[in-house]
Amino acid sequence: MKPIVREYLVYTVAVMVGFGCYLALDRLAGIDFAFAILGGFVGIHLTLLAIRRLFPPK
Repeated sequence: MKPIVREYLVYTVAVMVGFGCYLALDRLAGIDFAFAILGGFVGIHLTLLAIRRLFPPK
């Protein structure tokens, strides 16, 4: 797999997880919008860190 394709896949998965965190916090838990968005961004960044640690680039 080319490095650029791998990066696009990593960022796509991270954004999907972050959006899922936002939806869970906003819709299911009833958290305020601003904190739900913040939780989504935290979810994106933690996912990026986890993917990079579990599957380091070659």
